[in-house]
Amino acid sequence: HVRTEVEPGMFGLHIEEMVWLRVPSGQTDEICARLSENPAVRYCSASTGKAPIFLDVLSRGLGDLLDYHEREVGAL
Repeated sequence: HVRTEVEPGMFGLHIEEMVWLRVPSGQTDEICARLSENPAVRYCSASTGKAPIFLDVLSRGLGDLLDYHEREVGAL
């Protein structure tokens, strides 16, 4: 198995955001699965605690990042 890491900026993805989300109890798995379907999400994990979902999101610029929050995160 070969693994290669590439700088996202090489592909025009210049903004990286790390997000912790608070979600209703019992919906963590469902919400994490839904969010991870978006290609902007580089990494998504679920755990326990006050903010059980962690996202690593890549985007081309701040406008794309704000669109992602309005469309995807805001729809939750």
